[in-house]
Amino acid sequence: MGCGHGCGSRTGAVGEQGDRLQSSNDNGCGLLNSLAAEVLGALQGGRSSSVAFCVISQVEPTRDNTRGWVSVYGAVAAMSEHEMAVLLSATPMEGAGELQFELAEGHDELVIVSFEVQAMRVCAGIARRSNAQLDPATVRRLRDLAPVASRLGALRAQCFEYERRDLVLRSLRSMNDACCVLDLDARRVRWIYDLREDQGCARDILSDEATFVDMAERFHLAATLENPMPYGAAMGRVTVVRTADLGRPGEFDASSSLAIALSYFDGEPTKLSARERQIAQLLANGYSTVNAAAILSLSENTIRTYVRRLYRKLEITNRSDLTRKYSELGL
Repeated sequence: MGCGHGCGSRTGAVGEQGDRLQSSNDNGCGLLNSLAAEVLGALQGGRSSSVAFCVISQVEPTRDNTRGWVSVYGAVAAMSEHEMAVLLSATPMEGAGELQFELAEGHDELVIVSFEVQAMRVCAGIARRSNAQLDPATVRRLRDLAPVASRLGALRAQCFEYERRDLVLRSLRSMNDACCVLDLDARRVRWIYDLREDQGCARDILSDEATFVDMAERFHLAATLENPMPYGAAMGRVTVVRTADLGRPGEFDASSSLAIALSYFDGEPTKLSARERQIAQLLANGYSTVNAAAILSLSENTIRTYVRRLYRKLEITNRSDLTRKYSELGL
């Protein structure tokens, strides 16, 4: 199979300035780096004419979650985007195969294998010069790599999950029914740990992910004020209990992250709007309608209108009932 793309000289650059994989690519995911190191390690030991490579592409690959590494004489360097694109387009979806194009200067024949590991597609292989003999032992290691790497990937993923959980729980100090991590850069829920068998917390917060992220971030900002005002943060049956700023931890690919502790109410979810929840929390915490109007920059008449809606929706008639209902529903 021919390919018209020449990927340029790699061998010299890798040999002169390639760092060890374990200490390189600080912005990369630790799990991917670790898995790539194992894959490349399994392919080492061939003849000096061979070049080992590994490309890991996660589900729905983008520039951020497709990574590649090339190893020559034990030194490791990141693969260029062009090289990764060529390999991903030419590599069979599963099994082993041989390709012919230039991955590194003078190396124009590839022996590759592609397999799945923990929702990641892994392309691994070796490149050789057309006139060089390929070490049979290296080929055997390559063809036997898929089941070994799959088991290794599962183990690595499990350990990585424990590391994430430990980081989040230490930051939050405790949890109720679930906890999650928000990626504030991408504005999405990055990770969820739900203790409930029905996964109710995960289901509710993912039903409208954008709204939940905005709501949880406002809760966090309100809680960090020197004189914080009450701020309700609930969606469906789920209520935000507390938050913790994780910074940019390596466990979450160095994105700006916020840990959230969640509680779950088993009764029927309330149908209160975000503003109605906010007013309910102020009133339940002893603020008058005048105070609530000043805090929220609304008129007192507007607050009274919201209070009537609250009473109707919650089927109550006075402030004491509102306080009781607020506690029962975890608003």
